[in-house]
Amino acid sequence: KTKVRGVRNYNVTQSLQGGGFTNLISELLEYRGYYYLEIPTLISEKTVEKCLANTNNNAFKLDDMVLIPEATQYIANLGTNTLGKSKVYYIARCF
Repeated sequence: KTKVRGVRNYNVTQSLQGGGFTNLISELLEYRGYYYLEIPTLISEKTVEKCLANTNNNAFKLDDMVLIPEATQYIANLGTNTLGKSKVYYIARCF
């Protein structure tokens, strides 16, 4: 195994049992007035096809679904335009 300083490898069981740091960050953000948005890992390919067109960005496809690509701007716009909240956050795994 190659070790990279500052990076820790987790197996699936360890990953599913984790969350301590994520929970701490969530509590801090909510204390500061941020609103949590839960987003799915798999979304319809049609949802992101316009965003990915004419870019070098790709989405991992599974039939007609894709693993959600980086969504920070999308979530910020959703919070402001749909929910009327300027302080939103989400937690998602990166693929």
